[in-house]
Amino acid sequence: MNGMDLLEAINEIPEQVIEKNQVAPEWHNVRVAGHRHVKWVAVAAAVLLCVSGVTAVAAVRSGLDLFHVFSSKEESGYDLLVEMDLIPIEELHGEITQLSEQFVQAFADYDLFSSWYPGSQEVRFANSGQALDYIGYQPLTWHTWELPEQDVVVRVQGDATGHILGVNMEVDYQQEKIFMQMFASLYTEHYEGSIQTGSAAAEYETYTEDQFVNHNQVTWTVISSSEMESGYLCKDAYTVCNDVLYQCHIGYLKKDQAEAVRLMEKWMELFG
Repeated sequence: MNGMDLLEAINEIPEQVIEKNQVAPEWHNVRVAGHRHVKWVAVAAAVLLCVSGVTAVAAVRSGLDLFHVFSSKEESGYDLLVEMDLIPIEELHGEITQLSEQFVQAFADYDLFSSWYPGSQEVRFANSGQALDYIGYQPLTWHTWELPEQDVVVRVQGDATGHILGVNMEVDYQQEKIFMQMFASLYTEHYEGSIQTGSAAAEYETYTEDQFVNHNQVTWTVISSSEMESGYLCKDAYTVCNDVLYQCHIGYLKKDQAEAVRLMEKWMELFG
């Protein structure tokens, strides 16, 4: 698939299935497959939340805590608090370290009238292997599986002193009307504050939380949304492995639910 093919495929996706996530405060990333964005501060509202699933005694915790759920006619969503360690900057061995000078220059050139944010850089790659080499963090892993990669991007957050604060890697997949986005995020020793993630939709939704434990005893926190006005449903699975936050986002029509669940579970089984 070339760039034009991918653009045409994205244009066919209903607007309600375009997601915008934020993996850290003030770090915005556009997503395909789910009209959503992270909302860090939200007004509490009544919402139906069900918690189910059984976790094996010896399972590794997912490292996430669902601490805020909100729902209204205008916006619905949830927030997760992430428990993970910050990594030493010297453990990044790829070309990503060369961005330090770019961050310093970007902040120097920035003024109040600029329409861009100097603390974020984005690099696209032909495949996930190139992205992994660019980051150069050995514990970060990616898996080859049945669906071909369609879009690979690495987003880097930095500050005015040139410190790299966080890294987010995204790989997109598609199977007919099922849209999947896989993310891997890590934070360096220079990052300050709590680590949160989550999702929001510009319409009324309810959510259920489940736990999925794979054959390697890795626990995933799975958040499922009710059906959107477009007819799409979404599932998001999260876990922390080796100080990396992994997320699998999938948007699908109700008729494709069985296949969507199969694909998500197959991806979650790859870890550990």
